[in-house]
Formats: sequence, structure tokens, C-alpha cells
Amino acid sequence: MSRFLFVALVITSIYFYQQPTLNRTPGNWEELTVHASLEVVSQTFLMDNGECQVRSRLRVMNVGLHTLAIIGFDATFTVNGSLKADWDRNSLLHSDFYFGVSRLRRVGEIVPHRTTISTDDATQSWHALASTRTVDFTFVQPTQGSGQLLSSFLLETQPVDVDLLAENLSEARMVRGRMLSVMPEFGKGEVSTLPVYPYSAADVVVIPPGCWTEAVGPGL
Repeated sequence: MSRFLFVALVITSIYFYQQPTLNRTPGNWEELTVHASLEVVSQTFLMDNGECQVRSRLRVMNVGLHTLAIIGFDATFTVNGSLKADWDRNSLLHSDFYFGVSRLRRVGEIVPHRTTISTDDATQSWHALASTRTVDFTFVQPTQGSGQLLSSFLLETQPVDVDLLAENLSEARMVRGRMLSVMPEFGKGEVSTLPVYPYSAADVVVIPPGCWTEAVGPGL
């Protein structure tokens, strides 16, 4: 009987020891999947100089069970009709830590009617979003004339890798007079070697002559 118990304990130990490996096998990929929901709403404002500024809010919701890390961001903007946009004044380009990822920049071909703004691939960075958490990112695009402003967004996300948790998701910080280990909201470096899950969203804003100040969608 004691021999049987010994063998059972050994088998149980091996099972639990191999769990991290088993969880990474292709057969268990659903356990590691992150689930995000993206929502975009926009609002227009007529400025004193005749400019129509489009303020948009991109809402990212973690609707899964695991903490996800946003590691990449791409936004493509297109205008049609007589609408013109000053792409260089898009507020996404004028923040050092927008989305908690590396500074955003214009990429690809430079044309008057379209632009793409993306993360700097030369620097690994991330923005952590715990399960059930929602975070909003707001930006402004100045326009002139009338027509449509079409926006499409792509977020690249990964489930946070617990093996890298201590190294990259913890930093010493003074909290209420005590030096404690704190999980920051964003940072640089790699936080996961797990699969990347892309999520996308799109928005269309119709701007008539003279602009308007009514909300597009449910409002900001």
C-alpha cells in the first residue's frame, strides 16, 4: 500500500511540475487567449478659425480572464470629398507616451488624403490592461472643408507571460512613505513570448459644410 502511495505521489508531482509546459502546448491555446473589445466614437467642434476639429475616443475593454498587454498600435486615417486634414497636427503624434507604448509616428507613403500612424518598431513597449478593465484614449484631428473622415485602428495584444512578470512588470516605487514593489501601467521591454492577438475597429465621421457640434455615436 505504501509503495502504491509513493508511486501516486510521484505521478502527481510530475503532473503539477509539467503544468506550465502543458499550458503552452497548442492543444491548450484557448486557455491563453486574450479577449479585447474596441469601441470608437467621435465628436466635431467648429473652431473660431473655421477649422473643424474631430475629437475621437478609442475605448479598449479587456473582456477576457487574463491580463493583456497592448504591444502595438496602428491607425489609418482617410479623407474624401473636399475634406482636408492636417495630419501632422493629429494629437497622436504629440505625446511621448500615448497608449503607454513607444512614441507614435507617421509611416508609409505621405499623401494628402491618407496617413498611417503607428508605434515605433525599434522599441519594445507595452500597456497592461487587467481583466474587466476599461481604458480610454482620446485624440484630435484638425480638418478643413466637408466630406468624410474614415478611421481604422489595429491593436496588437498578448497575454502577459507570468514567467516575465517579476522582471518586467514590477518596479520599486515609494508608496505612502514605503518602498514597495509596484506593477506599473506601462513600460518598455518584453512582457510576453505568447501568441499575439490583433483586434480592430473603425469609425466614419461625416462633416457637412460649416462643420457641426453634434456628437457622432453615443457620445464621449
